[in-house]
Amino acid sequence: MKNLSIIAIIMAMAFFGTACTKEGPNGGNNSNYPEINTFVETYFSQTSIKEVRLDDDLDEIDVKLADKTEITFFLNYEWKKIDCEHSRKYTAVPTALVPAPITEYVTTNHPNNHIDNIEKLSNGGWNIELDNEREIYFDQNFNVVGQRQ
Repeated sequence: MKNLSIIAIIMAMAFFGTACTKEGPNGGNNSNYPEINTFVETYFSQTSIKEVRLDDDLDEIDVKLADKTEITFFLNYEWKKIDCEHSRKYTAVPTALVPAPITEYVTTNHPNNHIDNIEKLSNGGWNIELDNEREIYFDQNFNVVGQRQ
C-alpha cells in the first residue's frame, strides 16, 4: 500500500510538472500559439520552438527555442524580452526587433559589440545587454539613463 501511495505521488508530480507546458509536436510548431509561431518563423527562422510555457504568476509566456534563444511574451503576444546570449544560431538579437535609436546608439558608441539581450521595461524604457556584458538602460524616449558593466 505504501508503494502504491509513493507511485501515485510520483505520477501526480510528473503530471503537474508538465501540465503548464504547452509544446508543439517534436518541439516545433504550436497550434495553441499561432502568433508566437509566426514571430519565430519571421525572426528566428533558423531554429524552432522547443517549449512554450504559460507563466500565470507573471502574466507572460516563456518560449525556449531549440538553439537556446529565450523569448518572453506578454499575454497579448507582444514580445517583452529576447535573450540570444546562449543561442547556437543567433549571435545577436535580430536588428529588425531593436528600435532604431537603440541600434544607432550601439553602432555609434559600441561599434565592436552587438546586442545579446533586450527587454521592454514596465515604465516604457528599455534594457539591453551587449556581448561584452555591458548593460545599458534607456528611458521611453531612448535617452541613456544608466549603464553597468
